[in-house]
Amino acid sequence: MIKTCIRCGKSFDISETELGFYEERGLAVPDMCYSCRRQERIRRNAPVVPKGVGSWRFGRRGIGFGRGMPGIMSIALMVAVYMVARSFFPVDGTGPAGTGNHAVTQPAVRTKTYIFRCFDLLVENYQEFGRAMGYVSEEKYLEAANDVIEDPAAIRRETDGVEIYQRPETGERVVLSADGYIEKFYRTDKEEG
Repeated sequence: MIKTCIRCGKSFDISETELGFYEERGLAVPDMCYSCRRQERIRRNAPVVPKGVGSWRFGRRGIGFGRGMPGIMSIALMVAVYMVARSFFPVDGTGPAGTGNHAVTQPAVRTKTYIFRCFDLLVENYQEFGRAMGYVSEEKYLEAANDVIEDPAAIRRETDGVEIYQRPETGERVVLSADGYIEKFYRTDKEEG
């Protein structure tokens, strides 16, 4: 059977098998060609995203994940959830919050986390001072520096726009630059005068 598409005006053929399929199911014989029917289905329904392929969508529905997040997005989401949860339930890995092999008091929620200007500077300081201070990783070293800054018992001094925080009982000292980055974190035997 040859019909003319009501949308594009092209002639298209419907085979006997297709006619039998439509009659068997009680469906109307299509008035549009295959291409126009396909375009109409796509227009009515959102295109199908193959399983395992995810994408960010921006539009009327806001921002969200497509079907099946790719591996890197799943990992990024898990890391973000871990970091948020960790800020509410800090644990240094050796026992309850604030316990361990060094005198550190951790607040339940940090108001601000100070960082080194770049990762290389953190690694350099950790290798020079952190290992000798007994910290097992750059992360623990950075956490301890923030603990010194937030410790209410720490002595705070300012010299030429540089802030220095020192714990008298442990000798731990953090030097903050004028723009708020950690420059050094080390231990000294003498108290700053």
